[in-house]
Parts: sequence; structure tokens; C-alpha cells
Amino acid sequence: MEIPEPYVAQVLADLVRHRLLKAMAGPTGGYSLSRPPSEITLLEVTEAAEGPTTLESCVLRGGPCDWITVCPVHETWWRAQTALRDNLAATTFADMVAIDRAMEDGTYQLPPEVPIHTAETKRGGIRTSET
Repeated sequence: MEIPEPYVAQVLADLVRHRLLKAMAGPTGGYSLSRPPSEITLLEVTEAAEGPTTLESCVLRGGPCDWITVCPVHETWWRAQTALRDNLAATTFADMVAIDRAMEDGTYQLPPEVPIHTAETKRGGIRTSET
């Protein structure tokens, strides 16, 4: 996927630290999932690699909110964060593998309400028989 090697190592270390991956040392070592793909969510991986998906500071001003308890954007922002977290938590690695395989087979149908990329994108990475 053309990701810089030092960044990949950092992400893998974060995933090991959060017990999503197991690391095996040695010449035949590597990484493996710590649980079945159906038990690992995209939310867990996202938060392990990037930190919490919730924003604790004021959207309007950054830092603590200047309003007494909430600002005018608070409720809308909370709903957006909740929707993001719910969707990431509802998507497992097994789901993504199934979608990827259907895309590769040409059988995946994107729901009509989901927009496609407006600019052409290239698929990076190398597919192996194990994935």
C-alpha cells in the first residue's frame, strides 16, 4: 500500500500494545491477529492506531468550551461522533474481508446511497492467497 516502513512498524507496535495483534520474534516470526477477524472491529483498530475518535475540546474554539456547559455545535457534533463510532464498532475485519473478496470477484454492490470516488483511485497493496 506504499506506506513508509517506519510508520507501518509504529502502527503494528500500537496494535500489539492494544492486544489486537500478536508479535512473534525470530526469522520465521511476524504478526497475527490476537482474536478471530469477526471479533476485531474497525473502531478498535482505529483507536489503537489514531487515538480516541471522540473530541473532548470545543469544536468552535478548541480547548475548554467558553460556554457554561455546551456550545451551539455540541449536540450536532456529539451525534456525528456517535454515528462514526457506531459504524466503526459495527464493522469487523471479517466484514471487510468479505467486502474485499466480493470486490475482487466483481460481485460487490455498493449501496446506492453511498457515493463513489469522484477522482479515479488506484488500489495499492499486494494480494496473497492468505488474504
